[in-house]
Amino acid sequence: MVSMTKFLRGGVAADAPKIAVLPFQDTSGARNEQYLSDGIAEDILDTLSRIHALKTAPRTATWHYRDPEIDVGKVAQRRGLDAVVTGSAHRTLDGGLDLKVELHGRGGKLLWGEHYERPMEDVFAIQNAIARHVAKAMGVDLNTAHGQPLRKPLTSSPEAYEYYLRGLDGARSFSHVAVGLAQDMFAIATETDDQFALAFARIADCSTHLYQNGDSSDAQLERALDASARAVELDPDDSQIQMSRGQALLLAARTDEGIAALERANELDPDSFGAHYHLARAYFARGDMDRAKAMYEGAMAIHPDDYQSPMLMALVFESQGDKQGANATRRKALELANQQMRRHPDDVRALYMGANALVALGETEEGLSWARRARTIAPEEPLVLYNLACIHALAHDPTVAIGLLERAVDQGYTDSGWMAKDDDLAILHESPRFKSLVERATKT
Repeated sequence: MVSMTKFLRGGVAADAPKIAVLPFQDTSGARNEQYLSDGIAEDILDTLSRIHALKTAPRTATWHYRDPEIDVGKVAQRRGLDAVVTGSAHRTLDGGLDLKVELHGRGGKLLWGEHYERPMEDVFAIQNAIARHVAKAMGVDLNTAHGQPLRKPLTSSPEAYEYYLRGLDGARSFSHVAVGLAQDMFAIATETDDQFALAFARIADCSTHLYQNGDSSDAQLERALDASARAVELDPDDSQIQMSRGQALLLAARTDEGIAALERANELDPDSFGAHYHLARAYFARGDMDRAKAMYEGAMAIHPDDYQSPMLMALVFESQGDKQGANATRRKALELANQQMRRHPDDVRALYMGANALVALGETEEGLSWARRARTIAPEEPLVLYNLACIHALAHDPTVAIGLLERAVDQGYTDSGWMAKDDDLAILHESPRFKSLVERATKT
């Protein structure tokens, strides 16, 4: 008999249990180990995401729930979750790990809990044990579940893992200084353990970010390529590593190779929001709008609370002449951006993408007000300048738009493929200054 079970991306059943991992509490005496509790929680989420009989909410969908007194039952109900993982972590006096983990159902009922006091080198075994306990509590038999096996240890060195977690903490902020320091932490992790594949991938991610946002030097590009190649050499079957490699290759204008790596990332983890999102952007830059649309749709299905994918999907609709579809998508994205800013008022990306949507929808004055707020927060960030140029172009102010675009390229904006295809800049496309900028960004 042919099974009639409905499946989602990658063979995940539509009725599979959906769970989320909230940020773990830092229970150290000095409250200075948030990097440790956050990093372990993120790694537990990654381990759970490899059980394809479960659906896991992306980290960004629930990472703002940091209040230790939060009603997890209400969170589960509000987010459409079947269960929520919470916990706490800190270092013991002898350098070990004190970790408490609980699994709560939609009504807040405790489904499972455990307290681990173990040496730090056992952290990966603990993460696998937690994932197995969670799966069992959710009725998933790991002996028959399809998909990737549980995660293997990232490193054999507790010291390297410590530096890796410190790097993750810095990389989350996305400021130039923090990302640079994060890259240093990842580098020390690889020096401590030269087999630490994911740390090499994170070095590449930092270089990619820095190259795209101000430091467009040959050294950063080469570091992104070298580190991502080393990561793939060490672990070619990790989705995150293939994603890092794909982004580095796209940065080097090796488009076909970059897309192939991102496609491989998507094959390895069909529920990866990042793989769908970055593939969509790559297809858009290449002019393959049908595939870009499919990938954005996949990203929105995986992470329905993310405002970025629908914002960018609107550009696909615009390119296909579907103004009604573009505006409907922008309305949805604007609602999500507003939700994000209620949680994080200084989210500059939500501000400038929301500003773009408002201007495109004809609400120009409010859109320009949002744009000014974004410029106040990050006045010289290349990506902010680029997006402000798009906003002013949509507002039919080409003089300001081209000036902002020139400033963005001066500050290190290099994504010429995206710039050339961006319909938000249509008012500039025939301008000699614009064509010169595209050429200059390509060579930067």
